[in-house]
Amino acid sequence: MKEPSLMGLEGENVLSLPWLACASTAQECRDTCGRNPQATEAWVVSCDDMSPINLAAALKRDNPARSVRLVSFEQNGSLASRASAAGIDTLYDERAFATAYATVKKRAMLLAPAAKTTVIPSVSAQMPKQQRVVQAPPSEPAVKVSQPATKSASGSQSRVPLVTGTASVRPPAKVAPQPSGRLMPPVKWPQIAPPAGVEAGTVVSVVSASGGCGKSSFAAVFALRCCRRGLSVAVVDADLQFGDMAYLLGAKKPLGMDEAALHPHSVSALSSDKGSGRPVVIAPPERVEDSEWAAAALVPIIRTLQKTFDVVLVNTGAFWNDVQPQIIEASDAVLFMLGQRTSSLRATVRAVELCTRMGLATSSFVFLIGRYTRTGMVSTVDVSCALRGAKAMPVGDGGREVEELLDSGYADELARSKNPLCSAADDAITAVVPALGGHAEEKGKAGKRQHRKWFGRRESSGTV
Repeated sequence: MKEPSLMGLEGENVLSLPWLACASTAQECRDTCGRNPQATEAWVVSCDDMSPINLAAALKRDNPARSVRLVSFEQNGSLASRASAAGIDTLYDERAFATAYATVKKRAMLLAPAAKTTVIPSVSAQMPKQQRVVQAPPSEPAVKVSQPATKSASGSQSRVPLVTGTASVRPPAKVAPQPSGRLMPPVKWPQIAPPAGVEAGTVVSVVSASGGCGKSSFAAVFALRCCRRGLSVAVVDADLQFGDMAYLLGAKKPLGMDEAALHPHSVSALSSDKGSGRPVVIAPPERVEDSEWAAAALVPIIRTLQKTFDVVLVNTGAFWNDVQPQIIEASDAVLFMLGQRTSSLRATVRAVELCTRMGLATSSFVFLIGRYTRTGMVSTVDVSCALRGAKAMPVGDGGREVEELLDSGYADELARSKNPLCSAADDAITAVVPALGGHAEEKGKAGKRQHRKWFGRRESSGTV
């Protein structure tokens, strides 16, 4: 603990950090975890009286819900196998450990603007090149760190104390950094609940567990077809790094997620021009590196838009992180798209199982098979069997016309066409949007058409 440079944390004083508690033995570490039930993550580097992997396994056994990360500077296949068998969540190397420590410290600083600002340690350039990259810890970490064994001048090994600590990071975006990295004052969001007597809009999210299934194209057409039905629509592009919904929908100057996070009034001031036939778009941050902190304002932005617009459509990325569960939980309906590939089906099954383990309701999921053809490897029956009886809706392959019109800025022309993608979007709108204003007759017809399309038989009822 007195020599943090041995852990790759040169210049740090771990004993003085207010969010870090220290312990040097296995029992002290387990007692610290017991006194801090809110701790959701543990890092173990070394220990005075127990093997680090045994201590990590004990912490995991004490609380299976806590994420345990084992830090080892000399990794091998045997250690990885033992860690996996013990249920340890992640095996960190030196570089990943230093990066994760810096990330947690930065988040703690952002949520404590009154505290003294210190410099985040940089990762040493002398670290081994072959070390693999490990994902940084989640947004609500509770950190426990221990130091590795060191060699004295005589060559004998000596143990350095175990370092453990706790740092709670809450999701609401009360503090957000400017692009320069300076701390911003707390951001107060307007009232999230809609005023009395005002019905909140419907939140529809479009998610997938794999890329290449036509999710963004379908989301763009879905939004435009909602506009053609007289609904006011706001599109939130939650693919915060590389989303291009603003481009596909032809939005000239969309409001960025970073600006919306820093200026809540800019979101509440948005209004829909139903005469234009186009949705309002919230685009990803202009700078990719701002996507992590801007994501904390995602749910408040959705709730604010829900007070003004009939439909709030949220398009997500194929890479899953903390964003997808938050969006699913905030949604009234989820359009879950997959491709006609076995790998896409397997990824979808795993994603749905993850949602179940997290306690997210999956009853609102509507499964869509993107770019569907009769000769594809996966059919609607295959999807239904893999997902334990869940219904799957085929979304026809719109052909080159879809890509050409969207890339050329003619999304409106595509939405007015009779492309199979538009027909599938109409069926999905009928299935997930509960109120279509004065379009009750159209809703009933669409529901009957949908029933025939999915099951191949005619029903007297227009419900699904």
